[in-house]
Amino acid sequence: MWGELNVQGDRGRTRSCYGCCDLAGKKGLGSQRQTDSQFDNFRGAKIDFLTGAWRHWGMGIDLLSASERDAIISACLRLHLPELGLKEIKPRMWVDGSEPPVRRVFEIQLLKGAGLKACWGFSLDFVPHISAGRVRWHRSDKTALLDIVVDPRDLQQATYLCGAAHLKNELELLAPIAIARAKATWSKGATFHGMLQIIREIRERKTNCFRYDNYRQLPIAYALLCAKTGDLYTGACELQELIKRESLDEDESVRLLAYAREYARTSR
Repeated sequence: MWGELNVQGDRGRTRSCYGCCDLAGKKGLGSQRQTDSQFDNFRGAKIDFLTGAWRHWGMGIDLLSASERDAIISACLRLHLPELGLKEIKPRMWVDGSEPPVRRVFEIQLLKGAGLKACWGFSLDFVPHISAGRVRWHRSDKTALLDIVVDPRDLQQATYLCGAAHLKNELELLAPIAIARAKATWSKGATFHGMLQIIREIRERKTNCFRYDNYRQLPIAYALLCAKTGDLYTGACELQELIKRESLDEDESVRLLAYAREYARTSR
């Protein structure tokens, strides 16, 4: 189990770092039997362990603030994405909305432990999302979501735990590789059939970091793309599974299935 500690940085700010609570012994930090004194002793030992490890690797703990982190990410991505037609819509998220109903998206997502990873794919105007048991839409650049999300398990990640220079160096290595792969995805997904193939590869080959159904938008995108390409049977079956999983009421279920039928009727 991973726990969070506050670390006093060299600029006098309070930082957070993560370490393994197993170092505390079998009782762990969550044990009510531990006294405050025991916890304080463990906390000091844990900080010494973490800082010693980072120093052994030639790095010190220097957790960046959100504004510092996002400024570095933005500066790095501005070297690559504007020339591809993408604009920064909000921190760490870039969108090309020039050809609706399809929007190309590139995003740097946050991870626990001050990590960062690159994801990309498509936001589709004809694919809704489920919020509080209701069907909702994201049909603008500002509200874009990754309906088709490529989140490669084999792509390196970055960290903002070790200061500005370290993050900049990692992004300079990560960005060109991730963006080249994103361009290949966008090219492959130039048609609805191509998008379906991308999702099938994620589903069957397990190429993303997490399981297919861990990504809430992938199943609904797959179902409605099936309908959009004329395969209403598969689309309806996939939607029925999603309806059960999301525990949608009858009205919302009927709405989703009606969209699938309409897409199939006008499929091309």
